[in-house]
Amino acid sequence: MNICKSLAVAMVLVILSPGLRAQRSAEKILLDYFNPSVCFVTSSSGKKALGKTLWYSQAALYQRQMGYGATNMKLSVDYISLNEDFLPFTSGDGVRLIGPSLRWQTANPTNPKAQPFFTLGMYAGYMHAPHISKWGFAPSASVGVDFALGRSYTLTLDYRTTKTIEGISPDGIGLSIRMN
Repeated sequence: MNICKSLAVAMVLVILSPGLRAQRSAEKILLDYFNPSVCFVTSSSGKKALGKTLWYSQAALYQRQMGYGATNMKLSVDYISLNEDFLPFTSGDGVRLIGPSLRWQTANPTNPKAQPFFTLGMYAGYMHAPHISKWGFAPSASVGVDFALGRSYTLTLDYRTTKTIEGISPDGIGLSIRMN
């Protein structure tokens, strides 16, 4: 049942938004939603309310790239989900963030396969934990490194910090692999 709900919501988002489809292909958005990723929660309040390990999904619904020399900047509208269930849009405990973000990424001349990045975002955040179900303003920042695994895959290691919602901090270390 949760799989059907997840697929239905993802398809509605993609189908009903022609501006988004013009920017990114429907297949790419769906692949980003379902890429295998995990988040290791580092804050004590997050571990207590959500658990130590959560599934992690991140997808850019809209993206505009701007390059300045060796620096690559991306302005995007992101959907980020930290959830106890593998599929996004399911009803388990977790955190969902949606909103605009700006990502700075620079080419590493000493190791072209490793590209460090920094992301700032202003998100609407939803916290669902035992006895809590609340929306709030949740600015967030992450710092990390993308590692190229050949031409088709990227391994990402990052640390994300987010404003607490109802006293619960979902800060953590993310590890993901995605298709380019």
